[in-house]
Amino acid sequence: MGQLSRKAAQGTGVIVPAVVVQRQTHSAPATRRQPALSPMGRWVEVLNAFLRQDDWGVRDLAAATSLPRSAVHRILHEMQRQDLLSAVEVRA
Repeated sequence: MGQLSRKAAQGTGVIVPAVVVQRQTHSAPATRRQPALSPMGRWVEVLNAFLRQDDWGVRDLAAATSLPRSAVHRILHEMQRQDLLSAVEVRA
């Protein structure tokens, strides 16, 4: 898929969150496991990453968000399909 870039918000209809939502870090008892992020929570993690940096590769974004590469790939693909992101050619 290459790298993806957040589109300029001007004239694209893209809504950029004004407040970055952070995950709560409450400790769960040792016998209970923290629930995984919901699909929307994963989207928020990816959106927050694009607020910090405009260009990401799938592997780098997965590492930065601690999400599985497959999930990041699906999210980026859907964001591109919804015209929220555009692929950019990477030149060496």
